[in-house]
Amino acid sequence: MLRKDTPVLHVDAPFTLHLAQGLLTEDVVSDLYATAPVNRTAAISRVDPEHEKQYRMNLFYLMVNNQRSKASGELPAVWRSLLDDLSGVEFTDWLSESTGIDLHGLSQDIGVYTHVDGDFISVHKDKADKAITAILYLNPEWPASAGGEFEIHFSGDPDDDHVFRLPPRPGQLLAFPPTDKSWHAVSRVDSGNEITRLTVQLEYWFEHVDRYSTD
Repeated sequence: MLRKDTPVLHVDAPFTLHLAQGLLTEDVVSDLYATAPVNRTAAISRVDPEHEKQYRMNLFYLMVNNQRSKASGELPAVWRSLLDDLSGVEFTDWLSESTGIDLHGLSQDIGVYTHVDGDFISVHKDKADKAITAILYLNPEWPASAGGEFEIHFSGDPDDDHVFRLPPRPGQLLAFPPTDKSWHAVSRVDSGNEITRLTVQLEYWFEHVDRYSTD
C-alpha cells in the first residue's frame, strides 16, 4: 500500500523535517477518507494557558506501546492494511533510513486524528523522550481557506509571524524529531463544517510506558 520508493525531502531550518509527497495513491487516500473511523474518535482538549501545548481535536488510537487496540480489528480492510504497513518492519526500515534515526525496537503509538471547525494545536516543541513524530495526511482535497495547516515556527512566541505553512495534501508524510527548536502548530480549522481534517500520526518513544489505554 505504501509507496516506499517515494523521494524524501529533507529540511534543516528552523528544525529538521522530512517530507514525502504521494506516499499513498490518490485512490487509496480516497478509500481511507471515505471509510475513516471518525465515529470512534473521542474529543480531547487542553485550553489551560499554563501549559505550553494547548489543543482541541479528536483521537482514536489504533496502537499504543506496540499493542493494537481491540477496536482496530473491526476496521475496514483498507484501514487494517494501512495499520499492517505502518507497524511493519519494512516501513520502520524505510522511515529509519529516510530520517537517519534508528526506530527499530522503540515503542510505537499510532492514532487517527481528526480536526473539525474550531480545532487547533498551539505552538509547542514535543516531549524530549519522543524519538520522532510522523504525520500521514488523508484528505483527498483541502480548501485553501479552511485552515488546518501544519505551521513551522521560528520561536515559541505565538505572535511571531515568521512561520512556514504546509497545507494538508493527500498522501503526504511529514516526520520530525523533537529538539529545543522544533516549534510547530496546527492552525485553527475553519471549513464551514463541510470537511474533516484527517491524519494518522505515528509516535516513536525511547521509553515503553503505559501512557494510554488501548481499549
